[in-house]
Order: sequence, then structure tokens, then C-alpha cells
Amino acid sequence: MKPSFCPLAFIAVMLLTACNTVADVNPFSKDTIDVGCPTIGILKEAEKLKKFRLGGSKEPSGVVFDARISRVVGKCSVTQSKLTANINSGLEVLADGGPALKEDSAQLEYFVAVTDPDEKIVSRETFAVKLEFGKDSRKARAVDYVSFSIPNATPEVLRGYRIFYGIQMTRDELDRSINQAGPVNK
Repeated sequence: MKPSFCPLAFIAVMLLTACNTVADVNPFSKDTIDVGCPTIGILKEAEKLKKFRLGGSKEPSGVVFDARISRVVGKCSVTQSKLTANINSGLEVLADGGPALKEDSAQLEYFVAVTDPDEKIVSRETFAVKLEFGKDSRKARAVDYVSFSIPNATPEVLRGYRIFYGIQMTRDELDRSINQAGPVNK
């Protein structure tokens, strides 16, 4: 059997592939390119918080809420002409209302810290998320997204950076969290 040539099919294929230009397939022709993010994680000592009533007892009856960062995600790109990494990331917080919770909602502050390849903190910002507790379940789930830039970053340099999320705590809350978490393995 002799192969047949269908001019109409050939023309359709040529028209569809003509939409791609050299710029569409050449990653060096685009100024902003998607890249793999630096390691994004949760700082173990600042992952969970048992928030007590201000000036109240540290007994179970004084717990306003018990919250934890359950996950963090990110998407990154680099603007090559400016050598700037653009980070879009977010977190999910889960919380249980305690006996001392008197409102339907509560604020929780968290931070995002960035370390460079030498493990120096190059930026740290604090944000707030609103925990809205269900009337019957007394559970809350909150999601928040942040965007920030890392200057002087190429895709290669970006690999050495690390991004940490954590719950913003008072010194007393941090000490209690560290004691509950146990020793940190290095």
C-alpha cells in the first residue's frame, strides 16, 4: 500500500506550528522565567502556638486557641534584566478554639524570613491572618499569600536561599514552644 499525501492536513499542521516563534521556544529570549523556588519550610520552634488569655492562667482553661502552620507553598520566577527573584508563597494555618475563646475570630501573626547562601537572614517580615472559628466546631482554617522579591538573584544563586515561615511569638510563648517540641536535631 502506497502512503497517501493529504495536502489539507499538511497545511493545517503548518498553520498550527507557525504560531510558535523563536521567542516562544527560546528560554533566553524571555525576561521573566519561572524557576524552582529556594527551600520553603516551617521553622520547627515556631510551627505551633498555644495562645493563652492575656494575663490569665497557663492552665488548659486559659487556652484561647491552639494553632499550627500545616503547610507552605511557593512559586518563583526571576526577572533576568533586573537580577530579581519574585517569590509568591503562602501558608495554611489550622486552629482549635480553646475554653478561653470568647470571640468568633482571632488574629494570628506569622513571619516570613529569608536566609542567603551564607545562612544570614536577609529579610524578615511579619504578617497577620484572621482565624475565623465555626460556632459549632470551634475550628478554624486560614490561608494567606505573600509576594516579595530577592534582589541580585539568578536561578543558580537562588538555590542557596531558604525561606522560613513561623508563628510570631512572645519570648514566653517561644520558650514554652521549644520546651514542648523537645531537642532540635542538627
